[in-house]
Amino acid sequence: MADTRPAPKLVSRSIGALRLGDRLGRRLAQAAWIGAALTLIFLGASYGLAHIGFDPRFTAWQAQASPLRLWLVPCFLVFSLSFAELVRSRIRRSPRLVAAGVVYEAVTALFVACLVNGRPWSPEPGLLGISPVALWLLVYAALVPLPPRAMLAGALLSAAMDPVGLWLMVSADAAIAMPASSLQIWRFFPSLVCAGLAYAIAVLIHRLEARADAAQRMGSYRLRNLLGRGGMAEVWEADHRMLARPAAIKLVRPEWLKDDHHGAETMLQRFQREVSATSTLCSPHTIAVYDFGRADDGTFFYAMERLHGIDLHSLVQQYGPLPASRVVYILRQICHSLEEAHRAGLVHRDVKPANIFVCRYGLDLDFVKVLDFGLVKGDPPGLEHQSLTREGAHTGTPAFLPPEIALGKVADADGRADLYGVGCVAYWLLSGKLVFPLGPSLQMIAAHAHDIPEPPSRRGGIPVPEALEQIVMRLLAKAPEERPPTAAALSELLAQTGLASQWTVADQQRWWDAHLPAPAREPGR
Repeated sequence: MADTRPAPKLVSRSIGALRLGDRLGRRLAQAAWIGAALTLIFLGASYGLAHIGFDPRFTAWQAQASPLRLWLVPCFLVFSLSFAELVRSRIRRSPRLVAAGVVYEAVTALFVACLVNGRPWSPEPGLLGISPVALWLLVYAALVPLPPRAMLAGALLSAAMDPVGLWLMVSADAAIAMPASSLQIWRFFPSLVCAGLAYAIAVLIHRLEARADAAQRMGSYRLRNLLGRGGMAEVWEADHRMLARPAAIKLVRPEWLKDDHHGAETMLQRFQREVSATSTLCSPHTIAVYDFGRADDGTFFYAMERLHGIDLHSLVQQYGPLPASRVVYILRQICHSLEEAHRAGLVHRDVKPANIFVCRYGLDLDFVKVLDFGLVKGDPPGLEHQSLTREGAHTGTPAFLPPEIALGKVADADGRADLYGVGCVAYWLLSGKLVFPLGPSLQMIAAHAHDIPEPPSRRGGIPVPEALEQIVMRLLAKAPEERPPTAAALSELLAQTGLASQWTVADQQRWWDAHLPAPAREPGR
């Protein structure tokens, strides 16, 4: 049955992009400092003008200011500094930041309103001027990138703080009388106008930032067809919207993470670690990664090169065990990818047939690509001190689990653990069988830890050259020191069998033309 769910709209972000909400959080912290500074400047200017004889009427009016205003400044400073620290260290999620931004704008407007209304109003409209709250609305809209609707709500709420501040000061100080209604309209109406202007500014900034983000991101992809689904991930065929380059998009939807006790943040770190690890590798036999990000609905995704071929698990399931010459040809390419990773200090830890593709790659056939470095062990930049696996948990797939990992010695696993996985892959390719019969996970883990497997020639019914079988059984040794020391050493052992050269270009061409012919190129691509 065809999958009818809509594909998520992907908005890509480069690996080094800031986390969601960082820009808003940074701007809110800046606004807290600016709000405090503007209040101090306004208060200082008011007292300064009162003592330089700017206007006798202004001086007399200023002298009537309520002493309660003196307490407002330290209260506001404490509030602003506390808010800045809270945003920096505690509030990280974007919806909470938006709510915090609205609250800060309104509370600051209330402080400003109490400051300016903490003295009797001048009976002459010409001396009143525009409320500083109106100025605050415009400054805040230009500084803090709140969504337009949130900005409108915050601006209207803040404009309402002007009369609220007046009422509070009149109630707290008997020396301050409630001004005439006409003066209140003259004073407060500009704040409402500025609330509308703040909304317009937010809309403009939102559009400009959206365009800037679109111009700066590494790419934008449109999903076409669902290629496969397994575990918590889906893989889609996709097109880059600006480049004639097909891609494959791997994604994890947020609803699949509800039972993951590590939560969505851990999954994002795992994805980022996979992309970081893979992007540092240059072997042509390692999958190339283009981009990484989050979709509009919270789905994690990364874009990688689109491969035209088949994974080794499906290859054997559909077409049966492979001839020894082809197996050696494939294994040596796997070794090329793993050797580079191991030299870089990275261990794949999930080498299995489903994570290895053979494909058409330009003019090459049976070209190997190693995928899914998601369980990679290493120290990519920025993740040196993070543990992304549960303590004591097994990492990898039970049917292909190295003995040292099966025994819980995850920290001791090195490149030779991957070579055990290569042995399991070779066993599958030669016999069409798993090293140990499929059963409960714990039973399979125990078998990898303690049981000696049968040689593949006894399981698949197809003759296996003795030299190759010895290599496979050596790869499946329980003790890491009994396996080949490196992937390069394994490749050399395989080369010494002389089998790889027996799988010729003509053999490759015949097989691919018969079973997986080249796909027709679509017009314009």
